[in-house]
Amino acid sequence: MSDQIEKIAFIGSGNVAWHLSQAFQKSGFTITEVYSQKIENAKALCQKLDAGIPKNDLDFSESKAQLILLSIKDDALQELIKQLKLSKETQPIVAHTSGSQPLSIISNYFSNSGVFYPLQTFSKNKNIDLSSTPILVEGNDKGNEQRVLKLAQRISGNVELVDSKARESLHIAAVFACNFSNHLFTIAGEILNEKQLDFGLLKPLITETIQKSFTNSPHSGQTGPAIRKDEEIIQKHLMGLKENASYQQLYELLTRSIQKHS
Repeated sequence: MSDQIEKIAFIGSGNVAWHLSQAFQKSGFTITEVYSQKIENAKALCQKLDAGIPKNDLDFSESKAQLILLSIKDDALQELIKQLKLSKETQPIVAHTSGSQPLSIISNYFSNSGVFYPLQTFSKNKNIDLSSTPILVEGNDKGNEQRVLKLAQRISGNVELVDSKARESLHIAAVFACNFSNHLFTIAGEILNEKQLDFGLLKPLITETIQKSFTNSPHSGQTGPAIRKDEEIIQKHLMGLKENASYQQLYELLTRSIQKHS
């Protein structure tokens, strides 16, 4: 197997594959194939790249790819890996892009395996600057680890070797920081919409909160009635949410959590 990866096949055509494949192509890599259960999705990505063969089967035994990158849902990885047929000639590295799945989910089946996890949120309709996106890599041996590391360094200046245990903790933290916070933005928007108020009114507040957490720390930047233990305001807010029990429970849970950490 060549020390340098130049040809990559994608299994998956969703948000992560959409952005990574374009970033690789712009950096000089060749995209050989794109797999999707729905062939039209594979074709759409190949058309976007103007490269690659669209596939809806997992026979990669004739592929020239030196890396097979699995960018699919976590709960589909195990079954897909069992069905994957590889080229004996190229002996490609098989790597997944998951933050929560261990390296062993692949290394139990293939001798060349790795992890290529971009710590970012992806949407097809929004461009992402991958040059500053953290990419966390792992390999089943030093040789494969270095190959995946060098691959990542060609599209990002922020690459680290992180093992499966540490990556799982990082993924949990990312869910709190990204997914849960975005859900809270959604709730805030719904509360404002009920009063015909624009969510944009919160933009300066959200921006300042995030900037303070980077400048100092999230803990030192905490403000609001919870950390002040202003029970009169807290109870007033809870009464204001009496028509929505789930929001009321969430408000109280977060309030007590803030107080516990203060």
